[in-house]
Amino acid sequence: MPFREALEHMIAVTYGVTYDAVVTHFPPYEAMLEEIVAFVARSVPESTAPRATRVLDVACGIGNVSLRLAQEGYSVVGIDGVKHLVEIAREGTGAHRLAIAERDGLSARVAQALCESRDPQVIRTLLANDSAALPEPLLHGILDALDNRPEIADAMTSRRLLPVSVSNRLAREGARGYAAARRA
Repeated sequence: MPFREALEHMIAVTYGVTYDAVVTHFPPYEAMLEEIVAFVARSVPESTAPRATRVLDVACGIGNVSLRLAQEGYSVVGIDGVKHLVEIAREGTGAHRLAIAERDGLSARVAQALCESRDPQVIRTLLANDSAALPEPLLHGILDALDNRPEIADAMTSRRLLPVSVSNRLAREGARGYAAARRA
């Protein structure tokens, strides 16, 4: 890594960590985030599902606003002129997804949003969470999307109270995956 890029990375990480430490749980900042969420909600017709709404977060920095909107179910794209800040936002988003996947009583809507990330670690964590609502079509969708990942099939096999159609599919296809079974 050239010196300039290394310096920019160091400054971005220092800025990101400092910014996050200052604003986290700072009541005026938290209030501002809630105002942004309310503004976006008012801007979307009530009949439109949050997941169908794409929000662009310009100058997203380390992604605090993007992350808060994503928690509400919006599809968010964050951009920033400092690529290292976007990298920090992506790392934070991944860690945040993992934390959400572990929550008790996770709704099917949130589980669906987590699965859309196609992050195998998040999906394995979600499958290990027996209190998460994972409807049968979502479980089949996971197998369809990540059919070449035996660790996903293993995590799903370990899940308690698996629907019969999913259990049968796993038994029939084994670790080969759904697409491989169709091609055979």
